[in-house]
Amino acid sequence: MRAFPKPTIAALNGVAYGGGLEIAVCCDLVVAEQQVRLCLPEIKLGVFPSSGGTFRVARKIGESRAKEMIFLGEPIDAQQALAWGLVNRVVEQGQAVARSREIAQRLARHARLALQMAKSVINLAFDRTEAEAIAESLEASDRVFCSDDAKEGVAAFLAKRPAVFG
Repeated sequence: MRAFPKPTIAALNGVAYGGGLEIAVCCDLVVAEQQVRLCLPEIKLGVFPSSGGTFRVARKIGESRAKEMIFLGEPIDAQQALAWGLVNRVVEQGQAVARSREIAQRLARHARLALQMAKSVINLAFDRTEAEAIAESLEASDRVFCSDDAKEGVAAFLAKRPAVFG
């Protein structure tokens, strides 16, 4: 999902334990209902979250919090996950899917190439040196600035109208 060119959204409405949380943190945005509990309990089984949970959670919430989650294997609630940056939004019970769809509809109104390039450059933040990330960012920026979507965006801004991307 991280390599998927379009933004991805996880809608959590129950428990996201182990593999469920590992899948959610692969997504670009995570919407959790207020009753959600998140946990990486694998340590209690004598293993650890080896399908990317260790490094993806650490990238999202930092080393010390990831170690706390992984070493203790204890659940956290949605508000704590929000405070730590593990989820992007907390919504009322029964609203995760609807809110995720609203976000998806908003994203669908944006220029596809710009979203794709923004996602790819953000993903570089943890995979490249700063010099490599800058070079790839500039290359992506050139591609976006030369696109029909960029021309439409500027024309719409100057005409004081909403942009309509192809």
